[in-house]
Parts: sequence; C-alpha cells; structure tokens
Amino acid sequence: MKPTEEQIKRLWEWCGVKPEILTVRITPVVMAKGKTLEGGSRIQEIYPPIDLNNLFKWTREKLQELELQSITFSWRRNGECEATLWFYSGIRINGLGRKEEEALFWVIWKVIKEIE
Repeated sequence: MKPTEEQIKRLWEWCGVKPEILTVRITPVVMAKGKTLEGGSRIQEIYPPIDLNNLFKWTREKLQELELQSITFSWRRNGECEATLWFYSGIRINGLGRKEEEALFWVIWKVIKEIE
C-alpha cells in the first residue's frame, strides 16, 4: 500500500525536512463557445520523493536518537519486502511493502505513530 500525501508530509516533518515551496500560476483558458476557465495561482509544497536514498539520508539522525542498531530487509515468498528496525533496547519493529522503500517507509511510520 502506498502512503498518502499526508503521511509523506508527516514523515518529512518528523525528520525536520522543509518542503520546497512553488507558486504554480494557472493561465486563464478560453474554451469553445466563449467560456473562460479562471486563472490564478496556488502554492504547492514539494517534499523529497520516497526512495531509499532519501529515507536513509533524512531519517537516520532521528532513528539514531532512538538508539537504532540496524536495519535489515528480507523478502517473503509472496514477493513482499519486510524491513526490520533493530534497537539496542531489544525492540524490533517490522514493516511490509512491495518494494524496499515502501517497507522502510511503513516501519518508520510505525515508529512515528508509537512515539507521538
């Protein structure tokens, strides 16, 4: 299951990542029969994509504060990937996904929800 935009935003906020702010300008469009679609602008927040590089780069410090010992990946027979976070306290947390980055996202999401 893919994370929602709100979950992605919450993950990056937890890590202290600030979004890139873009102002998207919308040009008025004249349609057939003289109808006009309104123009304007809107603000859009752009966060880094969810991939292994960004997840390791931006979550490492927060996870180390929680005394993360290691991260392992394993694959199930059904093709799902399982990411496991191992902590020095002996706690182990698992997350599943179709790809490594998805599994890692979900296991980190469990940590965020646990400490909130």
